[in-house]
Amino acid sequence: MRELLLVEDRAEDVELALMALRMVEDAPRVHVARDGDAAIALLADEAIRERLAVVLLDLNLPGIDGFGVLAHMRTTPCLRALPVVVLSTSGSSVDVERAYELGANAYVAKPMRFDAFVETMAGLARFWLQTNRV
Repeated sequence: MRELLLVEDRAEDVELALMALRMVEDAPRVHVARDGDAAIALLADEAIRERLAVVLLDLNLPGIDGFGVLAHMRTTPCLRALPVVVLSTSGSSVDVERAYELGANAYVAKPMRFDAFVETMAGLARFWLQTNRV
């Protein structure tokens, strides 16, 4: 079974994401990192890293922010090809551009409505875990 890493510091957003992902057929195992340092530590674990299909990455994190995590991933040979979806409340064109320049595979603005958030998370999971091939 393919797994994903959710990098998110807000407890409410983690709970919503986990709830939404449980609704997906063949719900994936989800690893959660609450800050950039924890994300980098999880990504250093070869056993976890080899099972990951995608990283869902928030930008506004304590410690190393999402841009720092993304830059680390794209300069680390064993992480370079791992897909990263930036999942952020920021719709700033500056943030979007910077994320793509650092190597993000997609940028998704978090919907504010619960039903739209669930639908977005389910769509992301279906695409990156079932449709996409790495």
